[in-house]
Amino acid sequence: MVTATLNGKPAMELTTHVVVTAQTTEDLNGVSLQAHENHKTIWWSQPLTLGPDPTRRLSTSHSIDYTAIEWPEAGALVLLGQVQAGALSVISGETLATFSLDFMGKESLEQAGLDVAADGQLLLITSTKRLWVVDRNLKPLLKYEPRFMFAGLPRIDGDIVVIDDWEQIEK
Repeated sequence: MVTATLNGKPAMELTTHVVVTAQTTEDLNGVSLQAHENHKTIWWSQPLTLGPDPTRRLSTSHSIDYTAIEWPEAGALVLLGQVQAGALSVISGETLATFSLDFMGKESLEQAGLDVAADGQLLLITSTKRLWVVDRNLKPLLKYEPRFMFAGLPRIDGDIVVIDDWEQIEK
């Protein structure tokens, strides 16, 4: 049996003290989340077809790991997979938004990440060949692709979004 983990752990506690667990779909390409409060289930999400984290940093032969980040200012839990990233409501588990991703297919060269600005106003969703800059309403502000195969990993440094060797492809 293959289990699902969030950031390498079997459960993730949100700032509201709700505990979220993940379960893979039968085909192993999707994940459903379940939220628990005081040992009671408060919601189940619909399955999201994300595919496992392409870097396989924390996946094992027995588990598929998803990079996850809580974004309190957006009321969302964001998960990163191979096909797309998905944002779920922390209150209901409803899918709020998805963002398509693109990778190379070579685990050792992949980069993937989620980064929320210190003020909570922006989220960077990074894959090897795609970068989304998203506002707290989960609306894409910018979309970039790298200029070169080994472009630097985009990041948020204080109030500045640092995007080396990437070019905007659409707004």
